[in-house]
Amino acid sequence: MAGLIGICCKYALADSASPRGIDIGAFISAVKGARFTDGQCSVWVDRLDATHDAQRELLFTMVHGIYCDPASPEPARLNTLDLCGAYSEKFTSAIRSDLINKHSEYLAKGDSTRHTASQQFFEKLSLLNLLNESERHTIISKSVGKLWTVHQEFNNFYNEPPFAERLEQLSQQGALPETVQEAFVQTVVGCYIGNGYGVSRLAEPSYTSMIKAFSPREITMMIRLARSNSVVSQRIKDGGSCRQRFIQALNLIEESSVPNSFQVEYEKLIGQQRRG
Repeated sequence: MAGLIGICCKYALADSASPRGIDIGAFISAVKGARFTDGQCSVWVDRLDATHDAQRELLFTMVHGIYCDPASPEPARLNTLDLCGAYSEKFTSAIRSDLINKHSEYLAKGDSTRHTASQQFFEKLSLLNLLNESERHTIISKSVGKLWTVHQEFNNFYNEPPFAERLEQLSQQGALPETVQEAFVQTVVGCYIGNGYGVSRLAEPSYTSMIKAFSPREITMMIRLARSNSVVSQRIKDGGSCRQRFIQALNLIEESSVPNSFQVEYEKLIGQQRRG
């Protein structure tokens, strides 16, 4: 860390005409110290705003490193999220590039601990869209798999909410990779319609939100579920509450978002509810 601070001092503060440079030692001490007090984060955000681009880029790279360091205490990680969360909407392309470069460096070195922490960093800041499609697939696929596993276990109605909420948060960070969409749709719809004994009411708002946000391609996959060969399809075909819940789920979709080639099938399914 001392070497990195030396580099920052040499390059980021090289512009002696600028009086706005941040005291890097004080900054790092604050971030790695106790949890920020009320207003402390705002003070540092203001100072980051006031300094020049070169130093700002290096400081955000440094706090990313602190978050990913397995030796960092939890208060330090939370402080980095406070700082970056308050500033992320103003991240320049250079800052984003530096963060991605550091993230990729962890992967290239085989540093799985820091790489995993870095993925969490991007997720917490709703910046998953900066990662490549392969990484996003892995992160979302794991979340989908965990939710479906919990859904099929005992006490699923009580255990589903946190897993549903996490998947909802991930799904809101840009378009899902096509490679994970089918599993995503099947899991969300399957959890929404329940298992014949009921549904997880506390998780239902997350499922509703995700279904309402389905893309036209995901809507197509949802409609196809009724005639596919899957656990969810069998629940729908068995009738009862699961079929009614499936038709409810279809009603959450804006009809104008249904692809033309699936309009007839969509209307037929919706019509079954009206006739019922």
